[in-house]
Amino acid sequence: MGLLADYSYTEHQLVLSNEELLFAYSDGLTESRSFSGEFLGLDRVISLLQKNHRLPSEVLGSNLLKEIDAFLGESGMTDDLSLLIAKKI
Repeated sequence: MGLLADYSYTEHQLVLSNEELLFAYSDGLTESRSFSGEFLGLDRVISLLQKNHRLPSEVLGSNLLKEIDAFLGESGMTDDLSLLIAKKI
């Protein structure tokens, strides 16, 4: 997800509480465009996560991909798409 060999990264630790999840994504998600040119956008992604956050990670990811496909319609993906979903179990 955007890792560069000659770049300095800062390490952070995060402890997830129950009901929390870590969601990381590439810009191919929010910058996905529908046939009419509308961006998927961060607000729509947040709404999808809020509706599905209690689901297991695999199901959440699958549901997100289905919603993205439905939004894109015939236009299809024009950029790469990376998602990372981590939940405390």
